[in-house]
Amino acid sequence: RLRSSTRTASRVALERLRSAAVTRSTPRVVVAMPSYEGGPHVRAAVGSLLAQTEGDLRVVAVDDCSRDGTADVLRELAAADSRLEVHLNVSRLGMLRNTNRALALARERCPGAEFVALGSDHDVWDPRWLAALTAALDVAPSAVLAYPLTERIGADGTPVRDRPRPWR
Repeated sequence: RLRSSTRTASRVALERLRSAAVTRSTPRVVVAMPSYEGGPHVRAAVGSLLAQTEGDLRVVAVDDCSRDGTADVLRELAAADSRLEVHLNVSRLGMLRNTNRALALARERCPGAEFVALGSDHDVWDPRWLAALTAALDVAPSAVLAYPLTERIGADGTPVRDRPRPWR
């Protein structure tokens, strides 16, 4: 009986240690961000990801051989914020294969992350976006996907209302 209690206590302590180690080294959310020729928008896009109120995150950016300086901007931003990792493809993969690579790298680099989100080199996220989505998923543990309402914006950042929203 004493042996069983000791083993159980040891197992619980080990699980706590493992859990603490995962908590310290693994973010709650990992954002996969494929990029290609995102030059004019990539700084704002990455800035909006790193400005999330859900700060327990890592961004894994994968540039697909951009020729417009996107990779340089990504490297500059990564040097200023350790939550951003930059990976550069050695040859052009195209949009879908690069997206799949970004998702695979995000899972590989942060295997204990509770959530995976897909970002983009041209999307600007509201600072509360991840917090709202993770909160929605927290209260619905059987849900496997959440997607926000979106608003199209023009190059100058103002809303574009050239077509009706599909959800209305």
